[in-house]
Amino acid sequence: MAALLDAPWILDIDTAVKPLYGKQEGAVIAYNPKKPGRPSHSYHTYLMAGLRWVVGTEVRPGNQHSGSHSLPGLLKILDELAPEKRSRMVRGDCGWSDAGQGWQGKDGKLRLSGWPAERRVVVLRRALKGEMLLASEDGGQGLLGFLEADRKTGKQVTGHEYAVLVTNLDHDILALGQLYPVSGLADPH
Repeated sequence: MAALLDAPWILDIDTAVKPLYGKQEGAVIAYNPKKPGRPSHSYHTYLMAGLRWVVGTEVRPGNQHSGSHSLPGLLKILDELAPEKRSRMVRGDCGWSDAGQGWQGKDGKLRLSGWPAERRVVVLRRALKGEMLLASEDGGQGLLGFLEADRKTGKQVTGHEYAVLVTNLDHDILALGQLYPVSGLADPH
């Protein structure tokens, strides 16, 4: 497996909350989306993207589930690898905020060449629900693909739809999500 590190690769960071039953060491009551009020552990897993090869895992108390708690383990993994074997990029969750009507948002600053000043960019996403038809063309041959999800709960969704807003407004993400006319984002009435 070490030979795989010679090719350019991406390191994914994934955090999962594991509800616990009993008195396990490090179990605390904290953020627990599936079993609120239960003690939990947080698993911080570092994987080679595409192959899902686990490079490392840390078990932390349930209240240590954010990306900042993944940083020490990430730095340890990177420090243990020779510079030429390190990942070319690190990916992880970015902490989405509620934007209303099932949308989530994340903002940041961007200055493109030709722009006189830096602008605020808000990326919005919403889980795909219901049945979707995906169409593309391969050498003149039409290709169709279908995506199905539970309409009521949105469970087992395999994708998101996205919208990107560029603005100078300093409103919070929830307010921006209601101001901009993104399809299905804000009720026009």
